[in-house]
Amino acid sequence: LPEPPVWLCLHGSPGWGQVFASAVPVLLAAGQRVVIPDLPGFGRSDQPKKPARHQAAWHVQVLCELVLALDLRNVRILAQGEGAMLALEAAAAMPDRFVGACLMDAWPVTAASPLPPAAEKWHAAAARKSSWQASQAIVQLTAQPMGAELAKAWDAPFALSGHRAALQAWPVVQQRIWSEDALALLADWLGSQRLLLHSTERGGLWSVQQHRQAWLAALPALAEHPQIWRQTPLSSLVPSAMQAVAQQAVEYFAPISNS
Repeated sequence: LPEPPVWLCLHGSPGWGQVFASAVPVLLAAGQRVVIPDLPGFGRSDQPKKPARHQAAWHVQVLCELVLALDLRNVRILAQGEGAMLALEAAAAMPDRFVGACLMDAWPVTAASPLPPAAEKWHAAAARKSSWQASQAIVQLTAQPMGAELAKAWDAPFALSGHRAALQAWPVVQQRIWSEDALALLADWLGSQRLLLHSTERGGLWSVQQHRQAWLAALPALAEHPQIWRQTPLSSLVPSAMQAVAQQAVEYFAPISNS
């Protein structure tokens, strides 16, 4: 019998697993398994207190160990930001366990597509300023109001100064994630209709056009597959947008799930 579909949901910085809360009912209603880890240094995960501990290769290794420990197979990636890039590296290391990906607001940091200066400054502020609050930054990024409970959830992982090491290390981490193996895997998924890319205006950090141009520079074959692009009016960090993305992902991957 084929393995049941599994969604590996992975956040970027400064998020954690709670950003997928609105997606979970959609994925479960489709009868599919959902795994939502917090990256080390984020959410309820362990909090290494030295920024040097946070290396891109180490985060990928931790993800691979998780996939093996849970014996995950037939995995689809539903990921946001740098979490998308880390998940792709894990998939490239064990491609027989992964079948495709839906990526949201993920920038492919390569020599051909460097991170925009505004985005670099945003992450540098999170790394440098002890008073930086995730909730306020997300409100500015999404231009959407945020209730007190949700704001508390965004800020909780970084309440203590010793728990900000991941934020401090992230500007370096995000520059060292990509590999040629991940690009090759994406090219394979692209050719077999197993890739979705979601673009939104990123709150002044980049435009939809810049985002698409970056992906085309990193993976030129995308120009031949316009059907993989999705544009949502709100960032995936907004619960209603995340829910809509999850529904689109379930429908897009239904042929694979049913085969």
